[in-house]
Amino acid sequence: MKLFILLLLVPLAFSRPHDKGLFRRGGPLGKVYEELNDEQKQEYKQMWKENHDKPRKALKEAVDKFVAKLTKEQQAEVEKSKAKWDKMKNSDDEKSKTLSKEAKTLYDDAKKIMNNEDLTFKESFKAVNELIRAAKPEVVQEFKDKHIRIPGGRPFHGGPLSSVYKELDEKQQKALGDLLDKNADKPKKESKKALDEFVKTLPEGIQKKYAEAEKERQEHKKENEKNAEKLSPKAKELFKKIQEIKNSDDLTRSQVHEQVHETIMDADRKLLSEFREKKVHLFDLGPHLGGKRPPPSSSESDTDSEEKSGESSD
Repeated sequence: MKLFILLLLVPLAFSRPHDKGLFRRGGPLGKVYEELNDEQKQEYKQMWKENHDKPRKALKEAVDKFVAKLTKEQQAEVEKSKAKWDKMKNSDDEKSKTLSKEAKTLYDDAKKIMNNEDLTFKESFKAVNELIRAAKPEVVQEFKDKHIRIPGGRPFHGGPLSSVYKELDEKQQKALGDLLDKNADKPKKESKKALDEFVKTLPEGIQKKYAEAEKERQEHKKENEKNAEKLSPKAKELFKKIQEIKNSDDLTRSQVHEQVHETIMDADRKLLSEFREKKVHLFDLGPHLGGKRPPPSSSESDTDSEEKSGESSD
């Protein structure tokens, strides 16, 4: 069974209360993941842990091997998830024919990278994002205007400086992108320090607007913590654990995502539903800190929701 394992990497669909996100804990397994027994879930998580940093060819083989052990009904459900993704890809391929020459070249180059199964997903996403960063702003804007996704990537909107990114000139935008790339794999305390130093170089008006946005983010964070007081004891325990991981400045952003993802995979589904019902975010609202972006999700409508929810602050 051929699976497009990009679905495996849909990370942290929990930064806002989102019902559909509760079913993405199993990546390409979709809702089937919730039907697995504890032993199967543990096997799936172990498989992912051992293979997610390997070339995609090896990762596909590992997932195919796992899926082959499922029932025919479960395999059919997994195929439905894949079919949704294939439909979205085919739609974007067709729409890409309307792009300008430069935009079509960017699309085709990104697609070629994402089809290279000798690369790891991390390598693929990094290469695609480098293409996007190097492209002219008007070329990247064309994708947004025509509602076409760039294979393996999204236009960069400033990460932690998203509130003021459009006010930066081209040189400042490039400097920010380079800074985030350089510090993406460093402990958050180092990346935050580098970001603070960068902000100090910006015009006073932009600094002020950024400070106001940060103040608003902190207010949202406090409101979320207040809402968390309504949670059940077990849900509060999960919330506290994730906040401790998220707030650790000694971890890299990648380590934060891995640990939070593992915690969510281990959590009871009903417990996760409680966060949605009581409007509590497992990740507080705020800008995305770090140069890497999460990949798109499993269907067109769900992807739009994920792009909105993926902006989480560490």
